[in-house]
Amino acid sequence: YYGGNEFIDMMETLCQERALGAFHLDGNIWGVNVQPLSGSPANFEVYTALLNPHDRIM
Repeated sequence: YYGGNEFIDMMETLCQERALGAFHLDGNIWGVNVQPLSGSPANFEVYTALLNPHDRIM
């Protein structure tokens, strides 16, 4: 739908694998939803990943 979604899909899969691994869960039995509820939390996740503490957003 949007250009670049294949990279988002790869990141989603990686996050799911890491979440399952963190709790030593079998991916054939358990599932993990790592998708944000809406655009605002998604933006916040990106900002907190890329910005340093006390950086300013205008």
